[in-house]
Amino acid sequence: MKNNFKQHSSIRSIVICIILLLSVSPISLLSKNITAGKRFIVTKPAEYSSFFQRNEGWTGADGDYSVTLSKNKILWIYGDTWIGKIKNGKHIDSTLVNNSIAIQHGKDPRQAKIKYYWKKNEGGKHQAFITPTDGKGWYWFYDGVRVKNGLYLFLMQIDRTEDKSAFGFKSVGNWVAYIPNPDDSPEKWQIKQHKIPFSTFSVGGLRQFGSAVMKHGDYVYIYGAKEEKKDKILKRYMIVARVKTGEMGDFDKWRFYTENGWSSDYKKCKKIIGDIANEYSVTYMPDMKKFIAIFTEGGLSPWIVMSSSENPYGPWDNPERIYKCPEADNKKGIFCYAAKAHPQLLHLKNELIVTYITNTYDFKQLENDASLYWPIFIKIKFK
Repeated sequence: MKNNFKQHSSIRSIVICIILLLSVSPISLLSKNITAGKRFIVTKPAEYSSFFQRNEGWTGADGDYSVTLSKNKILWIYGDTWIGKIKNGKHIDSTLVNNSIAIQHGKDPRQAKIKYYWKKNEGGKHQAFITPTDGKGWYWFYDGVRVKNGLYLFLMQIDRTEDKSAFGFKSVGNWVAYIPNPDDSPEKWQIKQHKIPFSTFSVGGLRQFGSAVMKHGDYVYIYGAKEEKKDKILKRYMIVARVKTGEMGDFDKWRFYTENGWSSDYKKCKKIIGDIANEYSVTYMPDMKKFIAIFTEGGLSPWIVMSSSENPYGPWDNPERIYKCPEADNKKGIFCYAAKAHPQLLHLKNELIVTYITNTYDFKQLENDASLYWPIFIKIKFK
């Protein structure tokens, strides 16, 4: 393993351990197992997981958002990413970069093809696909959307602090990357970065956008998370903005859902679903005439939960536990997170393909167990 493993050390994992654990209630982590609900059946489609696994080059990542580029072309965007080789179930000659992407051609995993992209410097060292233009820290991808005038990808900017410990970092910015030529190969993308003026980061919490993005009708709905700290307890809620599809890049045209409807005042965002994750998905199911939100309970939990609504902004019903990730094991230090749906993938009516990620608190274990840190797929079949 190269030396920069500990320098980069899946910083995302540490962030999740600190930020998300603060907001997960003890009930979420200790509840007994429950059976599947009467409205759905959950299965594991092996063809999807095997499609993404490989032993050389791109060998695992988290984040795992997907964006429709065209009818049969899907963009995958990832956070911290393994680049190197896997031998005897271990990462060798490998390093971690802060983000990567992939282009999938075709929806059927038994026939589709996929190609992964990241950058290299002049010395041949692996680097993230996209880095901040202001030179501060690094990016993790959030969700994205393709509209008529191009592709918009949301980014969270992370930077180190003066704290020299392993926990010396913080969120410092929320950006949008605009690509006017997404039909070209990613090596030729013209990427323009714009800082979102509505995001805030403070000791008392944060407000961010891009956790989920959904195009519906004439609008793009941009979901986010608002954190509030009270009595040392961190609470996180869903918030949402919207903008007409042709005005995505004009922040002055964004409107925010408040107690009194849509407003230009982002500070009045209504807190919608509680115990939300930083990463999640919102999908419209036309046959059900419902919007479905999928997320990891509290952000870090064995449980994947679902909430539904007749409108993209709610009211949402109480989140329902739909699947307990069997890989989660406190004794082995393995945890699960980043659950989200991928309506772009091949599926039947009233089905959703969902992914989540497994990780560990022990970086040595992560290095020596290449079965971790891959997108794991489940399928939700609504009855």
